[in-house]
Amino acid sequence: MLKHTNRPELQGDYTRAFEEFKEYLLGEHVYGLNAKDADGYTLAAPPFRLVLAYEKAVRKDAVQRVNKEGETFPKALKLAWRDPTTKERHFTTPLALYAKRPAPQATPWKAQEAPPQKKLRPDQKGGKGKNKGGGKQLPGCATHNKEGTPICYRYNTAGEKCKLQKCKFSHHCGICFSTKHPMYQCDASKRQPPDTAGGGAA
Repeated sequence: MLKHTNRPELQGDYTRAFEEFKEYLLGEHVYGLNAKDADGYTLAAPPFRLVLAYEKAVRKDAVQRVNKEGETFPKALKLAWRDPTTKERHFTTPLALYAKRPAPQATPWKAQEAPPQKKLRPDQKGGKGKNKGGGKQLPGCATHNKEGTPICYRYNTAGEKCKLQKCKFSHHCGICFSTKHPMYQCDASKRQPPDTAGGGAA
């Protein structure tokens, strides 16, 4: 308005126009338009997102009036918020549809507070796959030694050595539970079904 004093559509009292527009939006006709029952309890109220959407639609209508009809913007703004069609399309009808929406079902308290289930890594109890430091499970290899300690699969795998200095798995033969040789060096004539239960020899 100050830069283009020769353009009449930009002139007018902007401060007063926007103050009245603000009072209209936040007053009883828009944001304060609450539906109440006989006891005075509020049944439905316009969400603030709807108020902002309606405010944007009013300003858009005002700009169109300035461009098409040559009205000053303060006057066009007042005509736009008083336009019943604009209010019906962008506020009244959406508000009615919003009030008729079913209320969201409340989630049980336990379901809300339950912590998310964490997936177990393969090296944790209950996980599947290879154990960290233990290698892949070998067919015919016992899972535990006679004392019940898990056996190191990597130690018993031909062509692969366990490189961990402090391996948490037992370096026993997966067949005869000897500590002198791995499973692939076990004498074939002495191979017996392993005691996978971890119990002692009978």
